[in-house]
Amino acid sequence: MISEMSELLKILLVIYKLEVGGAERVVVSLAQGLTQLGHECLVCCFKGGPLEAALEHSGIRVINLSRRGWWDVSAFLKLVRLMKAERVSVVHTHSFTANLWGRLAGLCSGVPVLVTTEHTLATGKSVFQRVADKALAGVTDWIIAVSGAVKDSVVSTEGIPQERIITVYNGIAIDSPSISEEVRSGIRKALGIQDNQKVVVAVGRLEPPKGHYYLVKAAYIVCNLLRNVQFVIVGDGSLMNDLVRYVRELGLSDNVIFAGERSDVPAILQVCDLAVLSSVREGFSITLLEYMASGRCIIATDVGGAREALIHDESGLIVQPRNPMALAEAILQLLKDETAAKAMGQKAKERCFDRFTTARMVEDTARLYIQAHRKPALTVRGGTVESRSRAL
Repeated sequence: MISEMSELLKILLVIYKLEVGGAERVVVSLAQGLTQLGHECLVCCFKGGPLEAALEHSGIRVINLSRRGWWDVSAFLKLVRLMKAERVSVVHTHSFTANLWGRLAGLCSGVPVLVTTEHTLATGKSVFQRVADKALAGVTDWIIAVSGAVKDSVVSTEGIPQERIITVYNGIAIDSPSISEEVRSGIRKALGIQDNQKVVVAVGRLEPPKGHYYLVKAAYIVCNLLRNVQFVIVGDGSLMNDLVRYVRELGLSDNVIFAGERSDVPAILQVCDLAVLSSVREGFSITLLEYMASGRCIIATDVGGAREALIHDESGLIVQPRNPMALAEAILQLLKDETAAKAMGQKAKERCFDRFTTARMVEDTARLYIQAHRKPALTVRGGTVESRSRAL
C-alpha cells in the first residue's frame, strides 16, 4: 500500500489545457488525490480552462504558460525554468502536446523521473506523433496506458515494446447521489420530461469522436417504434448547431433535448432509464465510469476500453460503433425489459466500485512514481535497467 511507502515527492502534472474533458479530469483527480496522500503537487498547462478553478479551490497551484502557438519557444523555456526552480521529483505528462514538450523539458532540466500517460488510441496519431513518441519512450520511466486497448494500440502502431507500458485504469470518485422523488420530479420538469416518458441520456462533448449523429439516427428508429421515449443529450461543443438542425430535419424536436453543459450530471443520471455512450473513438471513457457509478443500465459502443469496463450482457450491452440500428435495437431491448435493465445497472455499479475508483488510480500511479524515484535517472522495464544516456 502507498501508506507504507514513506517517500513524499514533489510532482508536476503537465497537460495541454484545462477544459472539461476526460484527460483533464484525470489530471484534476490525480492532483487532488496525490495531495491528500501528502505529496506536493503542481499542475502546469499550456492553455487554461474552467478546471483551473477546481484545482485552485483544492489548494493546488496552477501554472498557465499561455502558449501562443505550436512553436512558441518562450513557453517551452518557461517550462524548463519552472522545473528547475521548483526542483520537482517527478514530471507526469498527459496527451501528446504535453507528452512531447513536457518530457523534453524534463530532460533539459534534469528531472529524476519522467512519466507519461497515453489517454487515446495511437491509431489516430500522425506519423510525426508516432515517431516522437517512440523516440521519447527510451527516456521515459513509465508509460501509462489508461486501458489495455490503448496499450495494445501503442504497441502495434508505434512499435514500443509492451513491457515498457503499464495499464492504470482511469477512476472516478464514488459519490453518486441518492435523490428524493421530489428532487427527481423537479429535474425531469426542468428538463421538459413528461411523467410517463422513458428517458435515455447521453453525456459527452458534442465533437465527432463521440458519435452523436449515430445516436440521433438511433433515436429516430426508436421513436418511430415507441412514442413515450425522451432522449437527453448533455454537453456542448462544435457540433451543437449542426446536431440541433439534424434533429429538426428528422422531426425529433419533441423527443430530443439538448441540455448543454451541466454541473449536475450525477443527478441527471438518477432520473434516466438508460445511459448511452455512442463514441467512435475512446481510450477509457470517464463518462462510462460515471454511468456505472450511477447504477443506470448502460449501452456502449465497442471502442477503446469499453469491454474492459463492462461485461457484455451482464453489466451492460456493447454494440458495434457507427451502427445506428444496433444501437436502436439495444435501446429498445432494455426499455422493454425493465428487470434486466435494473440488474445490469446494479452489476455495473458494483464493478465500478470494485475496480475503477479514483483512490485506486491515485495509489497505483503514486506507487509507480516511488518505484522509479528509488532508481533516479534510470529507466526500468522488464527486469532490466538502462541509463537515460544510453537510451538516447
